[in-house]
Amino acid sequence: MKLLGSLFSWLIWAAIGCYVGFFGGGFYYTPPKSSADLAAWAGAIGTIAAFVGTVVLATRQSREKQRTERNLAALVAAGVLPGISEAIHTLQWVEAELSTPPIGHAPSLYLNYSSRLKLLCPWDAQLIQPLAILANDVGYHLEFARSRIVFAQTITEQWASTGALVEGAVLDHIVRSLQSARRSLEIARNECKQITPPVPILVSV
Repeated sequence: MKLLGSLFSWLIWAAIGCYVGFFGGGFYYTPPKSSADLAAWAGAIGTIAAFVGTVVLATRQSREKQRTERNLAALVAAGVLPGISEAIHTLQWVEAELSTPPIGHAPSLYLNYSSRLKLLCPWDAQLIQPLAILANDVGYHLEFARSRIVFAQTITEQWASTGALVEGAVLDHIVRSLQSARRSLEIARNECKQITPPVPILVSV
């Protein structure tokens, strides 16, 4: 997207250069011979100046808009990064727990998993919307991960309430959902780290 914007900007300036060169060459080789010709040339030059001014203003506004959007994305990324990292660690733990035999976990354990999953991803589509400008579809990955985690949390909560023995394909499906959520969060984390300044590490004396 940035490459297309730069290419379009260069094409505009090239067109302006050709336009100015054409009229400049015409003025040099066929200078105005009367006041009417001079007025026509002045009008043409005024048109060129107005066009150049419009392009310069639009370019400046576009750059300011991009800078504002990037600054807002950096602020949002800094806000969600801790939650993303915490979610990744929690998902790794829950995946390992659900994948460890014996599979027949007690209802209290499923309730623990559900409670931990419920605390993850405290964001919504509106909050992460500024991250749409980042590469690799960060906003999509965050929303996808949140939906998978909500799904797994709901199912584990149902298991805790029924006390049923869960195993086989049903359990594997939940584990795969958590794994796909974690991979999406890892992609989002890597992109958010690129736009935010490094966090200083406190060293105890």
